[in-house]
Amino acid sequence: MFTSEDLDLFKEGLVPERFTWYHHQDPGRMQLVDYITHRKTGHTGGYPIPNMIKIEGREEKINSFLSFNEDDISYVVEHYKDVKKYMPSGVYPFARDAADNLICFDFLNNNVVVFWDYEIPYNDKLLSCIFIANSFTEFINKIE
Repeated sequence: MFTSEDLDLFKEGLVPERFTWYHHQDPGRMQLVDYITHRKTGHTGGYPIPNMIKIEGREEKINSFLSFNEDDISYVVEHYKDVKKYMPSGVYPFARDAADNLICFDFLNNNVVVFWDYEIPYNDKLLSCIFIANSFTEFINKIE
């Protein structure tokens, strides 16, 4: 994660340009994070900008990331409870597109990221998942 040049800058009390400080929700707590990843991801159900990703040649708009705040309407656990009977087992949502299709982790297939299309018939659960990326980092890097 850190290069030797990064470590030299840290020793001088400087922060490399590719990093930024992220203000935690916990008062007085901060974390050093990669700037590009920080800009591309929402926080606690945030709306990402940029927000377009290509899936099988077509562009999809990522509407929002699901929230980890249990008081939020887009709370990830409640969202999962609402859709789990329609999804293949081992597939868990973390974001949604503008049409309420879901972007999910597929933990049964090497933790890849998939697009779950709710318009595909419910009796065809496996076909409703379309591969997006091999990892969350690869997914974030595909967002334009």
